[in-house]
Amino acid sequence: MTVTKTESGKYQARFKHDGKQYKKTLPTSRDAKAWEASRRKSLLENDIGISAKDNRTLAELGRRWQELHGYTLADQGKRATSRIVEASKLMGEPRARNIDGVMISEYRNKRTQAGISANHANHELTYIKSCFNELIRLGEWKGHNPIATVKKLKVPKPHTNYLTREQINDLLTQCDYSRNKHLTMVVKLILSTGSRWGESQNLRREHFKINLVTFTDTKNGDNRSVPIDPTLGQFLDDNAHKIGRMFNECQEAFENAIERAGIELPKGQCTHVLRHTFASHFMMNGGDILTLSKILGHGTIQMTMRYAHLAPEHLEKAVKFNPLMTELK
Repeated sequence: MTVTKTESGKYQARFKHDGKQYKKTLPTSRDAKAWEASRRKSLLENDIGISAKDNRTLAELGRRWQELHGYTLADQGKRATSRIVEASKLMGEPRARNIDGVMISEYRNKRTQAGISANHANHELTYIKSCFNELIRLGEWKGHNPIATVKKLKVPKPHTNYLTREQINDLLTQCDYSRNKHLTMVVKLILSTGSRWGESQNLRREHFKINLVTFTDTKNGDNRSVPIDPTLGQFLDDNAHKIGRMFNECQEAFENAIERAGIELPKGQCTHVLRHTFASHFMMNGGDILTLSKILGHGTIQMTMRYAHLAPEHLEKAVKFNPLMTELK
C-alpha cells in the first residue's frame, strides 16, 4: 500500500489500477489504508464482473490482438498470433476469462514433456502475456492479466559458436561452388556487417550504396546503416539484381555449403553463425563493445556483452591477474 503523510498532517492513499491513478486524503493512516484496500477490492470485483461476460476464447483474443496491434509488427505479429492460436487449440479452446497461472503452467509442463524446448515454451508465454497486456491497454480486455505472475523457465545460455579464419575460407570456397550465384554475396555481406540472415537476403536496391548498406527489415523495427568496403560494394553492385530485391533465396544453398565444408554447428545456429562470426572477430581484432552494439542493432548493451570476453585486453588479464602471477609479485 502507498500511504504518505501530507504537510497538513493528514494521510494520502495513492495507487494505480488498470492505468488509472486513484488517491484520497483522510485524517489518519488507518483510514487511508482502509480506503485503499476497499477501493482496490471494489475495482477488482468490477473487473471480474465485466470479464465474466466476455465469452471469447484465447484464440479469438489472439486474432483480435492481431487486428488491433499485431499487424504493426509484420512477420513477428503473425508469428505471435499463430503461436497463441496453436496454444489455444492444444489447451482445448478455453475461454480467455477462465485462463489462470495454474492452467498455463500445467499446459507448459505437458508441452515440455512432449519435447518442446524451454525457450519455445517461454516464447509462447511471452506472446500470451503480451496479448493480454496490449488488449488491456487498448481497453479491449476489461479484466486483469491472468498470467502476469507466471515466470519464464530458466534456459541455459547457449554456447556462441563462430567460424575461424580457416573455416571462413572453406565456407566461401563451397559457396563459390554452389549453383546459387547469390550465395557468396549474401554470406560476404553478413560477414562484413554482422547482419541477420533475413536482413541481408532481403536487402533491396534502394537501401544499397557502394560503401553503405541500410537494413530496414530488422528485428526491432529500427533502421540501421553499416558501411562496407567499396570493393565488396562494387562486387555486389556488379552481380546482384539491379532493381527490387538484390538477392535470390539461398538459405538451403547455404546449409548445403556448410555441410560440404565439414562445419558442425549446434542446432539452430546455422545461419546465425555468420553474425556471431562477425561479432567475435570484431572484438578479437580490437573493436569496442559500444560500437559493436550499434552495428548489430542490439536493443541493450547486455545483449552484446556476450562477446566482451573475446577482446584482446580481456584475454591478457587472464595472464596478468591469475593467482600464480599475483603470488610471484
